[in-house]
Amino acid sequence: MRDFASGFTEMQEARHLADYDPAAVFEPSNARNLIEVAENAIGAFRHAEPSEQTDVLALLMIKPRA
Repeated sequence: MRDFASGFTEMQEARHLADYDPAAVFEPSNARNLIEVAENAIGAFRHAEPSEQTDVLALLMIKPRA
């Protein structure tokens, strides 16, 4: 799950950068790297125990406290 969480965080940061930073530039090599990160995160999630998958998905639905 650590690999999934790490990949998820990296992808989320890239999405925020793309959505909110008008100066952000993504080169093809950046896109290829992010695709690899996403594929690895998905693979890590698929190989986790079902109970761990459920726990992580539940945590992703909860907003953190301020």
